[in-house]
Amino acid sequence: MMKANPVPFNERNIVIDILRGFALLGILLMNLPQFFYPSWMYGVYSIPSEYTGTDRVGELLIRMFVEGKFFTIFSFLFGLGFFIFMKRAESKALNIKRLYLRRIAALALFGVAHFFLVWTGDILHLYAITGLFLLFFHKRKSKTILIWIVCLVAVWFGLFGLAFITTPEQAQNSIHEGLQLLPVVDQIFDNLTYAKWIDYQLNMVAPAVAPFEPIFMPAILAMFLIGVFSGQKDWFANLPDKKRSIRKMWFISLAVNLPLLSALAVLLTKQVNFGFRHETVTTVLVQFSGITLSIFYILSFLLLMTNSQWITRLRPIGYVGQMALTNYLSQTIICVALAALFHLYRIGTIPAILMSISIYACQIVFSTLWMRNFRYGPMEWVWRSFTYLSLQPMRLKKPVPRSNNHMPLR
Repeated sequence: MMKANPVPFNERNIVIDILRGFALLGILLMNLPQFFYPSWMYGVYSIPSEYTGTDRVGELLIRMFVEGKFFTIFSFLFGLGFFIFMKRAESKALNIKRLYLRRIAALALFGVAHFFLVWTGDILHLYAITGLFLLFFHKRKSKTILIWIVCLVAVWFGLFGLAFITTPEQAQNSIHEGLQLLPVVDQIFDNLTYAKWIDYQLNMVAPAVAPFEPIFMPAILAMFLIGVFSGQKDWFANLPDKKRSIRKMWFISLAVNLPLLSALAVLLTKQVNFGFRHETVTTVLVQFSGITLSIFYILSFLLLMTNSQWITRLRPIGYVGQMALTNYLSQTIICVALAALFHLYRIGTIPAILMSISIYACQIVFSTLWMRNFRYGPMEWVWRSFTYLSLQPMRLKKPVPRSNNHMPLR
């Protein structure tokens, strides 16, 4: 049996790294406001938005183009990564299940630590739990995978709808309960410290949000499986040869998303009002567009990257994606530090968007400098060393030159 080793540096698929880096920007745009604003309460208790002016515009943009769109891309790439990981391990005659379970166990440890020490909005523990189910789909036929994808999406929307079914009285009571809790949250943030933040997360946010986590597991698994399916069909190899079919799928996706986004804009601006069920209907449509628009984003990037010049231009984003775990964890650590040190409570959506872009720009610079000298990001190195039960070589023998943007696609 051959010794287990991770994918060599020069065998990585840059396209996947670039997509993963792009997804991290969307995740930051979605997550950052939650560190400076009790947005979870407005969702859980169906409290009407209090944003006005430009901040209302910012909120609409986030809900239309960001919410639910980027964790789905990340989930898709996780599934694709599973396929590549298992295929490579199998070609090396390795014990693939044992290797994968160690990989998932390490991810779970990262997630649990992140959940209890930084932020209860962690997604890693959900990926670790849901990722176990991927073993049941290893070597399944593409047709079987597609059937499961359709069924899982149907189950997700069924659960999502049931979770939000309420009577007018229940809806009003929920809003009233949320409004009573808001002053408590305001008081916590008035003099926020790290200890207060963790107490707030574990004793107020987690109990309210955790019951909704299982609802998202079918959606996560569905996107995992779409990623597996894309690996089976070799979508990411030889992109220039696939330009015509990618362009065709891009136009189909555009045709699906334009009316969907138009309907979403009507709901978000309340040009049509469904009364006490309005937020439920809006949220369901936001989540559904999360799947359709994420596919449009993926196809848009694939279409761009059929041109090698665009791969070169987007390479810095690929460095961010290459050390995605490090950057994901550092994003929340930075946000907690900013919330505790600078007391930026209830900053508007536009400042939050600008802050997200600034943090992401810093991550591009850091990731580019780091990956030109090292094989993995810091957390990726720990993850791989745990997975393969050996310390992985960290430093590159020769630093990557600035012009090296033509790593092979496979």
